[in-house]
Amino acid sequence: MKRVLNSIERSWFFCLLWLLTKTGVVYSQQQESFKINWQTPQYQESELGEMMRLQAPQLSVNEEGKPVFFINLQQSKPIQKVQWLKTEVMLMPETWGPVIASIQSISDTFEIETVKFEDRRIISTGLLVCPIRKNVLGQIELLVSATVEVIVDEKSTESESMSAEKSASHSVLSSGSWFKFGVTADGVYRLTYENLQSNGILSSSVSSASIKLYGNGGGMLPEPNA
Repeated sequence: MKRVLNSIERSWFFCLLWLLTKTGVVYSQQQESFKINWQTPQYQESELGEMMRLQAPQLSVNEEGKPVFFINLQQSKPIQKVQWLKTEVMLMPETWGPVIASIQSISDTFEIETVKFEDRRIISTGLLVCPIRKNVLGQIELLVSATVEVIVDEKSTESESMSAEKSASHSVLSSGSWFKFGVTADGVYRLTYENLQSNGILSSSVSSASIKLYGNGGGMLPEPNA
């Protein structure tokens, strides 16, 4: 009788394990560390005139005037949760104070959100981090470096790619005016607001938040990219 009961228990155990494996949600974790190399703020043209804005590589401005730092997770699965593991901050220099005028509101936390984008017809997920906050003393702090933990839903059946037909309508180049710039040698290049004006690309005052620069992962940008 004892052996029969053990066999039944083992059968139920394996059935339960199989059921959890077949229907359960499987998550994975990954950690992303990044560093923001802050540079001296620059005055830029905007809809409200010249305004001082924070400067750093991979830093742009959203619709609310907030600086946002982009992190490519190189992950196509949906993100379930993002949490801070470690942060290093610095007080914003007093001489940078005028940048506050270009930001509608400053939170008391470093805001972070997930975004989806298309890279070579593959849907990927990234993070947008607002690296500025106000501490309990009312001082402005800037995020210098951090590590975040990302929880990924590995069982999702969400589409990871797009067909050629859908790609064009969802492409970031499918609307607006766009221009190609070529380089003849390896190096680091800077494209300024003044460069765009002097080349006749900007004929009137345009918010810097509406100007985007795209590349192709270090390779040549294909002609049929829209």
